[in-house]
Parts: sequence; structure tokens; C-alpha cells
Amino acid sequence: TPAEVVVRFGDPLSINCSTSAANVEEIDFIVSFGKKQVEQPLSVSWAVEEVKEWDVNAECFVTLGQNQKEWKFLLHLKTPDSVSVSADVTQEGAEMVLSCDVTNVAPLQALRVKWYRGNDMVHTQMLNDTSRTPASAVSTFRTAVMREDNGVEFRCAAELHLGPNGPELVPTVTSSAYTAVVLSCPVILTPAEVVVRFGDPLSINCSTSAANVKEIDFIVSFGKKQVEQPLSVSWAVEEVKEWDVNAECFVTLEQNQCFKMPNVIVYKTPDSVSVSAGVTQEGAEMVLSCDVTNVAPLQALRVKWYRGNDMVHTQMLNDTSRTPASAVSTFRTAVMREDNGVEFRCAAELHLGPNGPELVPTVTSSAYTAVVLCGFLSFHPSLQFYPCPVILTPAEVVVRFGDPLSINCSTSAANVKEIDFIVSFGKKQVEQPLSVSWAVEEVKEWDVNAECFVTLEQNQCFKMPNVIVYKTPDSVSVSAGVTQEGAEMVLSCDVTNVAPLQALRVKWYRGNDMVHTQMLNDTSRTPASAVSTFRTAVMREDNGVEFRCAAELHLGPNGPELVPTVTSSAYTAVVLCGFLSFHPSLQLPCHVDGNPPPTVQWYHGGTAISASVPLTRTGSGEYTAEVVNSLGKSITSVNITVECGFIVTVQMRIYDFWFYWHSHGSKYTCKLVSIHRATQTLVISVPVGANVELSCDAEGHPQPHLNWTCDGAHEKETTNHLYIVQIEHNMRCQCTASNYLHSATKEFIIVVVKPRPAVPPAAITTPEAVPQSGTAHLFSCPLLFTFLTLKMTVIEY
Repeated sequence: TPAEVVVRFGDPLSINCSTSAANVEEIDFIVSFGKKQVEQPLSVSWAVEEVKEWDVNAECFVTLGQNQKEWKFLLHLKTPDSVSVSADVTQEGAEMVLSCDVTNVAPLQALRVKWYRGNDMVHTQMLNDTSRTPASAVSTFRTAVMREDNGVEFRCAAELHLGPNGPELVPTVTSSAYTAVVLSCPVILTPAEVVVRFGDPLSINCSTSAANVKEIDFIVSFGKKQVEQPLSVSWAVEEVKEWDVNAECFVTLEQNQCFKMPNVIVYKTPDSVSVSAGVTQEGAEMVLSCDVTNVAPLQALRVKWYRGNDMVHTQMLNDTSRTPASAVSTFRTAVMREDNGVEFRCAAELHLGPNGPELVPTVTSSAYTAVVLCGFLSFHPSLQFYPCPVILTPAEVVVRFGDPLSINCSTSAANVKEIDFIVSFGKKQVEQPLSVSWAVEEVKEWDVNAECFVTLEQNQCFKMPNVIVYKTPDSVSVSAGVTQEGAEMVLSCDVTNVAPLQALRVKWYRGNDMVHTQMLNDTSRTPASAVSTFRTAVMREDNGVEFRCAAELHLGPNGPELVPTVTSSAYTAVVLCGFLSFHPSLQLPCHVDGNPPPTVQWYHGGTAISASVPLTRTGSGEYTAEVVNSLGKSITSVNITVECGFIVTVQMRIYDFWFYWHSHGSKYTCKLVSIHRATQTLVISVPVGANVELSCDAEGHPQPHLNWTCDGAHEKETTNHLYIVQIEHNMRCQCTASNYLHSATKEFIIVVVKPRPAVPPAAITTPEAVPQSGTAHLFSCPLLFTFLTLKMTVIEY
């Protein structure tokens, strides 16, 4: 006690050994370490302070009157010293191989390695090594990666599953997260996937969006290449004569090189499609074969079976061979005499996906006419076949398990000695000399064997009614794993406890649309469970789509009028996806889509910013969006140029200007000629003959272009300065600044003033000496400056 022990290396151990026998001569442990102690005449204990051995061999024996019995104990456990994940940098579209290194663990037989992508478990591996001593192990996980997988974290956990006597909490050591590095390859293939018939032409263009490209080219073994422009190369084949087309387009950048391969699917319709079958006895199973010769690729082949004009079965082949090969599809069906002469056909279809031909390539076989033998074997030495005059009403019965059943057997023969049923249950009743009936209150058997025989004067024959006992399934349910966008989702429809499986048809629905039908060929008549699988590639738009499956029992023309059907509850697809691209504008919206829903944080100059704050004219530069969900992190940068109107600054500089005396009663003030400012216009009076410099500065993005006009005439000057030498008359000049966003005009009005005769400076000692009053007169004042600058700034958006 206990009989099984799980102990960690270095921990203590204690086991008691006792017996219930009466005639005990001896009881003891055989061990090489630890301490033993006899606790009572029929009990002995063994204890170890620290378990320091990996292969513990302990035997407890008891010697009875005439024999000896042994018990052995197996003891070992050690958690790993370390668990770590490693992988190489992987190109997008390629397979990433991740390794989980588990070092120094025991026992390996109990080791289970679980792989996690983010927080989702994606793979489990168990190791079968029977070593008891500590050893190291490596678990490998392979997964195709896309650019969205860059930055995704992978972990592995090493668990020791030690059975019911192990620790209550499973000993687990988890690795640190490994962040996947997926290189994005800026190669653009047009088209990226091609479906081409063998012998037809093929053309693919390869270009790149990168700027620092040293070389771009195709690596191919046939066809012609042509460089169309520095960043584009095309590859053309007049007649595709290879089945496995390996073409690579590579681009060499400044620091690395990468490539992409177009997916080229070469197909060929079959040389022939034919149906064959053997002659079949009524009531037996006819096995029909559809021979499809020399077709490619087999993975795209779907064989449909027709009974008359009704499609009764579909089979898909999973062979991944790309070269032409032959295939055989088999269809099994129970036949009665009424099936004699029925025509069966099969059609071989190539389902080549969305890039395949608009009309599915199809080759249909000729009709095969079924031959069904019916009758009985004569007991006459000639062993010839004669018609058996037994009439069963009905000849075929479809009955639900537990329901009543009744069949009548009669004959059209005249010389009848006996007619009877051979059955193991139910009641028989002779209704008239040439008729007998058999009835069952509740059908409780699945394989009903009933024979009605008739004995004539020279021979005996019999017929067996075809009794089909059915049962609808106890439950129908759909399940699937969480799937990455672009990958294949595998959905399972579990149908439990249904009979007969041969009549089961599972229909798959995507929303309200039926997308797949599967028939099962199991010939078992007793209830059994079945699983139907439906595979479909999913995209982010499929997240949340509902899938259902319906289990139908197609029991033939004698079955229920309404096909017995049990439909599953809806399964809501969970599709994990990365992030959609976005288009930034002045308010930095970032349209992202992912599952789980991602969050977005914008950065400018390394500083986190709010995306809701509008950008200003100084906000041009590189902006980075960090998009995060539980699957990983994606970082995308964009250069934003803030385009705006402009600030216009106008200036006027006057050389050799005049002042005037302005009287205020008996006082006079020396002032500059008048200047008037307005929002759009600068007005100034200048003396005749002055030299005037007009200045107009405009700041904006894109940089505005300047244009000058004076008195309606365009000036040749296109810089920000216009010089007017010795002005003689009034002038109206305009400075127009424009870019494609905006245009603005600022106006200069220059008024030329002719001075009256000036009072000689010598005659004016003070302003009060001027004799006039109340009016303004233009006199020569003391020259204080050689030039004057007037400035006005107007902001335009």
C-alpha cells in the first residue's frame, strides 16, 4: 500500500506490504536500499528518505504453505531542467519548423508536449520512449506562415501524465515565448495562382513594390523570360508540357533576397470513363466500378454516380499526385429484380477551384445496364434455373425498429405440396391453402432473415423478403477547431447510433446553402456511429458563419414518404485573422480587422499620440501604427504629408520718401505720407520719383508659386520681390500665391503725391512759425531715414 507510486527524484518514499492469507510462513521486501521494518507478523514496511535511483526494483514476497508470491513496484519521476522553443527566420508563404527542446526529464513515456500559438493550443505530441532514466527529447511543430504571423508568440509546455496515482496537478514546465520572425517578400505575382490545361500557353508577370531593388528575375527551366521594365519581368510558355511546374521569382534587395512561387495547376481530362459490374443475384449487393484513366490532378477529381437521371453517390479522391494517373470509384447498392435493366453512369469532374475553367471539365461514361438474376436453383440433376413461383407481398419492407411488420407469401403454382415461412420470431398463419402470412408486433432484431418456401411436385424453391430495419440517430452535432484565415477548416459531423449506415446521407449547409453531400458505404445493419468530414478554405469573412449538417436516411421507394432527418445545431465558425491594411488621412483613422478584435496605437517621432486629434501644418513625417491582438502584433508605418494653404507676408520698402507738416491749430507735426492697411490691401502714398520695392512671401505645402501683375499687366518677375524705379503715377499691383490646394491675392495701392513748393528749411525755425493753419501742406522735413519698410501678414488656409 500503495501498489503504484509516483515519486519525484530526491523525495521520500514509503510502502507497506501486508497479506490476508492465514498460513503465512514469511513476508518481506527484497530491496537494495532504504530501510525495512516489520510492523506486525503479517505486515512489513519499506521507507526511503531520498529516492536517488531511477530504476527502482522493489519486491515484496510472501511465503505460504506451498508457494511464494511477489509484488513489484515501479517508481520514477523528474521534471525537465529546461524547456525552450527555437526556429529559424522564415519567408512568408513557407513552412516554419519550430522545435521544443525538453532536457533531462523522466520518464519519457509519460511526457506530453503541448504547443501554443498565443493562448491557443494548436498541437499535442506524446513520446513513446520507454526509458526510465532522465533523457532529453525534441518535439517538432510545422506550420505555414504569412506576413501576418510576424511577431506571433509560440510556446511549448512539457507535461508529465503519470496516471491516477500521479500528482493531483500535472507536473508542467512551460517554455518562454518565441516570437516568430516572418520576412515579408515584396514580390507581386500576376496571377499568383494559375490553372492551365496540359499543352495550353501560360504567362505570369513578376514585379515588386520595393524601391532599393538590385535584381528581379524568374528561375525557370523552360519558357521565355522578358524584362518589361526595371522592376518587372515576365515569363511565358507557349505550350505547358510539364506536370510539376516549379517557377520562382526572386528579388534581390540591398540587404537580403527573397522569392515567391506561383501556384501552377496543370490539368488533363481523362482519356476514358467507363462503368462495369458483375451479374448480380436479386437481393444481393451489386458492386459497380467506375474506371477513370489517365487524368490529372487526382486531388481535383470528383466522381458522381447516376441511377438513371438521379445522382446517388459522390466520391472525392485525396491522392496528391500531379502527374496523370488512373483511378477507380466503387459504388455498392442492393438490387432487386426490378433493378434488372436499370442504367448506371458515372461522371468524372475536375474541380479546380476559383481559378479553374468556368465550366467544370467533365467526362461521362456510357450507360451500364444492370443484370439482376432472380429465381431458384432446381434440384433436378440438370441444375437448370427455373422461375420460383413465390409471391411476397410486400417483397421489400422498410420498418422502424420497434414497429410492427407483416408479410404475406403466396404462389401462382398449381401443384403445390407445401408453402410456409421459415422464421425465428413472430407469428405465422395459413390464410388459405396457397397463402401464408407472417406478423411481428415489434421488430426487435436488426438482421431479419425470413424465407418463404414452396414445395412443388419435383422441386422446392424459396424467396426472402428484403427487410430493412432503420433507426434515426440519437444525436447529430458539428465540431471544428479554431482556424487561421487562409487555412483549411476541417468540420466533423458526428452521427451517433444510426442504422443502417448504408442508407445514411450527410448533407452540409453553410448558412442556408447546401455545400456538400456524403454517402456512407458501410453495409452494417446494426446501429453504429459515423463521422462525416467537410473541408473548406476559410477567410476572415467566414468568421461567425454558421455550419450545420443533416443526417438523412434514404431508404428507397418503400421507405417513409418524408425522409427521416435529424439536423445538428448550428456551429459558428471561429476564424482567426491578422489585420487589414489602412489608409491614413489627416485624422489618422486606421481601419483594422482581426479576430480577436485588435487595438491600435499611433506613434509620431517615437511618442504615442491620439488618433482623434487633427494634424496641423507642422505634422508632416512618419507615423507608425501598432496593431495588437492575442495572436500577435503588427507594426506598419506611413509617411504623411500635411497639405495646406499658406501664410502670405507682404512688405513695401520706400526709398527717398517725404514727410509732411500737419497743422493742429497753431501747432505743426512732421509726419510720413499716409498709409492705410486692410486685410487684402496695403495702401501707401509716396512722392513722385521714389524707388519702391514690393515684397510678397508665401509659406505653404506644396510650396506656392508667385505671380505679379501691375495695372492688369503681368510682370516678368516671379520671385518674391518686385522693384519699381522712380515711380511717376499711381499704380495698383497684385501678388498672387497659388498651389493646387489654394490661391490668394494680396494688393498694393501706391498713390503718387506731387509736393507743393516747399518752405525753405532756413525759414522754418519751429513748427509754430508756419503761417498756415487748419490744413495739411507738403513740405520738406528733416531727412531722418534713407528707407522705410512697411509689413503686413495675412494667414490663408
